[in-house]
Amino acid sequence: KIHLAVGETFSASMQGTHDAALWLGTDCANAAGTCVVGADETVSEGYETITYVAPAAGWYYMIVDGYG
Repeated sequence: KIHLAVGETFSASMQGTHDAALWLGTDCANAAGTCVVGADETVSEGYETITYVAPAAGWYYMIVDGYG
């Protein structure tokens, strides 16, 4: 959970030994419906990266997910 001001940029990246995914949403209880940016393009050992510029101030939830 992070708070972003208007125009503030958030970036995150990761590499896993599994098929990793990163998501950023505005409502943790409805992550799929409020996702503002996500990355799930690589497989095992690949890097996932997201970058988001907040159009409004508020709380955002980063979700780290994976398979394998």
